Amino acid sequence: MNIVDTTTAYERWLGQHVQLVAADLERKHELMRRDALTFLRGTYYRYAERFPMMCPELMGAPRVGAVGDLHVENFGTWRDREGRLVWGVNDLDEADRLPYTVDLVRLSASALLAAEAGRVGLGRPEVVGAVLGGYTRGIEEGAEPVVLGERRRWLTALLEPLMHEPRTFWEALSDLPEAARRLGTGARAALELVRPGIGWKYRLHARTAGVGGLGRPRIVALGEWEGGLVARQLKGVPPPATRRTKLGAGVRPPRIHYGDPWAAERDGWIAQRLAPDNVKLDLALISRKRADRRLLVAMGRETAHYHLGTRGSRDAIGGDLASRPHDWLDRAAEAVVADTHTDYEVWCKR
Repeated sequence: MNIVDTTTAYERWLGQHVQLVAADLERKHELMRRDALTFLRGTYYRYAERFPMMCPELMGAPRVGAVGDLHVENFGTWRDREGRLVWGVNDLDEADRLPYTVDLVRLSASALLAAEAGRVGLGRPEVVGAVLGGYTRGIEEGAEPVVLGERRRWLTALLEPLMHEPRTFWEALSDLPEAARRLGTGARAALELVRPGIGWKYRLHARTAGVGGLGRPRIVALGEWEGGLVARQLKGVPPPATRRTKLGAGVRPPRIHYGDPWAAERDGWIAQRLAPDNVKLDLALISRKRADRRLLVAMGRETAHYHLGTRGSRDAIGGDLASRPHDWLDRAAEAVVADTHTDYEVWCKR
């Protein structure tokens, strides 16, 4: 099937698992025309379908709890159990048990597309080398969470322009339209797990955000708590797109980051904290200067950190990496980039 047929089939399948928001789905279709990187972000279901055909030699790689929909803008910040600001992968809606290569190839391909769009100032060979270098060292050394503040000051400074001014942030949430639906059992159960405390009263607002998740229900619970506003976002999530392809297998990993105490998943809903310092990486808004390579290395290392959450993965991945030719990731990422451009052109002509 071409990209148009695949999209129709996927959205039909999606509608069997979540109540689709038609206006947001239309917005997603338009955003997919913006550029090839945005198109890639919006079409993980196509990547999941095409990966076994594009990269058959990578299908036998060790399976881990993988992000799945990994790309250069699927990183952000949250507060850990100690209240420290942490940076890492921040959207695990499509997490599944997959060959570790699925994440590395998609991240590298997205970085190449970001370079084409002028959002990453590196040449093509440097891009993949930075991602793979960070990942390999992370596997070898045992990557740890990326805690910001007194350490990694370059990354802290890089992310500062993305932090929201608190008053503006809370005003924007307060101005969101009232949600047209009540919370179902699963959504209420997820929200109960991350509420600030007993007796918190909130109002429900409808929210539109992201690219790949557009069309799925997204609701914000917003209310006062002990002298200030508190917000939790609820997202309706279907099974990972890989479950309708040859990729998904085994027990699906949790779709919340194990370092985020303010996130919970229940019965097809994910609840997460919203706050001015919980931000998503946007390459167009940061002042990168000479940080491009360091940022891609950090992304590769954080991917390793996530993969190492699977028991026995360090030795299995290390051995597999050592057995592969030096250019395996370059060739695979280039194949995905070419395939993405082909699909993007078809989509823009539809």
